[in-house]
Amino acid sequence: MHTARTLISALFAVALGAAGSASASGAAPTGAWISEKGGLVLDIQHCGEALCGTIVWLKKPYRKNGELRRDAKNDDPSLRDRPWCGITVIRGARPDGDGRWGDGTLYDPKRGATFGVELRPKSADEMDIRAYAGLRAFGKTERFVRSTDGSKTGCSLAHAERP
Repeated sequence: MHTARTLISALFAVALGAAGSASASGAAPTGAWISEKGGLVLDIQHCGEALCGTIVWLKKPYRKNGELRRDAKNDDPSLRDRPWCGITVIRGARPDGDGRWGDGTLYDPKRGATFGVELRPKSADEMDIRAYAGLRAFGKTERFVRSTDGSKTGCSLAHAERP
């Protein structure tokens, strides 16, 4: 449970636009979403009948030692060299009929672990993303707002300061 509680913090506290619509009525929350702390942008898009989310911008794509953040803890050794920016971290979120999108997974590249995920649109411009291990009641929620800053996409390292 400790891992579930720290999942979103670990992934999104790296501290490091597409236009869409989202509402509590169940419309798909597609588009670019920035974490409440401004550390990363997720691009949420349809992948089949479900939603997927890809990291498209990180405030701090480098570690303190100057190395690019990579998926070093992935169970698949062939994926361990890929940068965090560009990883699809949310997969398979489906509408649940209550305005939420659940039953998907969230991959945490910091830990190399996968958790359950639920997207909870609050309005067209606000959404909570809840990650959990096992039961939804035991998890962590992070608020995201629609990103209107088109420069925060594309995994460009040009914006990033190296430590």
